[in-house]
Amino acid sequence: MRNRKDHGNYEFQDINITYGNGVYSVNGTADYEIEDHGIGRYEYWGSTEHNHNYVACFISVNIDDIVLQEAVEYGHQNISEEDRINITELVVDTLNNDIELCSELAENSK
Repeated sequence: MRNRKDHGNYEFQDINITYGNGVYSVNGTADYEIEDHGIGRYEYWGSTEHNHNYVACFISVNIDDIVLQEAVEYGHQNISEEDRINITELVVDTLNNDIELCSELAENSK
């Protein structure tokens, strides 16, 4: 099996997150791990094979900046620590849902 880097960091900018009464642009760094989603070991016409499908899976995010882009309602909106945690979870979900990015990061970690 090839040597693989098991984890890494990804810097992101301008990920738009809809949260509460607004749309926020978020910048920061995400930590990811490489997971093997392959079918593993199998036998095909008498030959034993191994199939690997490596994918990056984001596990945490450090937010550097959150900017309100568009308020859904008028008024000033403050971001509490709970809001910050919720936005962090939304960013992790958004990154993990980007299949192309997750595949590319895993491919580049060979």
